[in-house]
Amino acid sequence: MRSYLWPLTFVLLLICSSAAFAGDTVFMPTGNQVAKGDFEYNFIFVDLDTPQGAPDYAMIHEFFFGLTERLEVDVNVLDLEGNEEDVEINPYFTFVKETDDHPSFIAGTYNLFRTNFGGDNRMSPFCLSSYNIFKPAAAPSLSDPLIRGHFGWGTGQHDSDFFGGVQFLVDPKIGGAVYNYQGDMAFIGVYRPRKCLELRGGTLGGDEWGSFGIFATW
Repeated sequence: MRSYLWPLTFVLLLICSSAAFAGDTVFMPTGNQVAKGDFEYNFIFVDLDTPQGAPDYAMIHEFFFGLTERLEVDVNVLDLEGNEEDVEINPYFTFVKETDDHPSFIAGTYNLFRTNFGGDNRMSPFCLSSYNIFKPAAAPSLSDPLIRGHFGWGTGQHDSDFFGGVQFLVDPKIGGAVYNYQGDMAFIGVYRPRKCLELRGGTLGGDEWGSFGIFATW
């Protein structure tokens, strides 16, 4: 799978794009849908807090494709300590677009084709809403930040439970997020040195992780 996706990634990076926030955060769905014609790639390295004999780390490749103004399709590739890669396909569809007056309404599913993904082959539907709770008058700053909320519910991988959290920007290049997903808290710091490059790090439950994301137009 990787041998086909990597050349496509480099072709797409010929034109750089930007987004206020990344498509998702450590697998939790968000309403940060990739725009039509845009593409996002995330690489995530997770230092797993696991019992002896279990994998010590995971590498995750996330590919986000904005196919239409309402449809996004994601491809996730999971590599547990260099073992065989697992792949899942995750479509998102926006039924109600977000405006200044109301939040979005998005539905989709993880693992549409029920492949084995980290030992889980369940299709995992979800629905969610997202909204910019506070929008700065100009560029985000400590005194006038951008704060965005997400709230959803899902089955399967989503544990038949609610999930959500907030993202924030206190500078055009600096932000973070706090989430609750699958019963675990996630704390995230974000730095964007360039318009099309984002660096991230944080914790999810007892696991520490680092990530970079690249945004492009195809």
